[in-house]
Amino acid sequence: MKTLKKLLSPSRKKVIASFVVIVAFLLGFILGDTHRVNDIDTHTERGIVSGSWYQVHSVIDGDTIKIDVEGELRSVRLIGVNTPELDDERAQTRCFSQKAKERAEELLLGERVRVDTDSSQGTYDRYQRILGYITREDGLFYNETIIKEGLAYEYTFNNPYIYQEDFKQAETFAKENENGFWNINFCKSEAL
Repeated sequence: MKTLKKLLSPSRKKVIASFVVIVAFLLGFILGDTHRVNDIDTHTERGIVSGSWYQVHSVIDGDTIKIDVEGELRSVRLIGVNTPELDDERAQTRCFSQKAKERAEELLLGERVRVDTDSSQGTYDRYQRILGYITREDGLFYNETIIKEGLAYEYTFNNPYIYQEDFKQAETFAKENENGFWNINFCKSEAL
């Protein structure tokens, strides 16, 4: 009994309590980190591996591309980016969307790109397109570039996403420098 009391002396209790807290913290960190990694969605049931490299097969418009995933063409909708629709009735808006598509083709068509998903957005949209960030092998971050060039604007669907502040800053840069459709003369002849 004395040995047990000696083992559970106040100073030993503090040491044991500290040890338990440290172990609990480390387990929480390790398990929490594993959960976070799973939230990034590194693997999906359809073969996409976030952070892996894929060939760009085609460009649908400025914010959607098709990549080759093990012989299957899959659509990727860019996170945080929106470009005007190609089928818009307004001539100037169609011009904006065509310019965005042409720039996407210049920058991405035939390139190998890394596709990164974002757990805050989910892996797929309602049309079953992969939601992702696109980076070329040379490091060009397409999502941000197309906004900075003024051919797209920052778009938050529901939830904030990893690069939201960066994309908002890119849009501010485009506006301040009158890049792309932030320039009043961009596609002006198309509006007539």
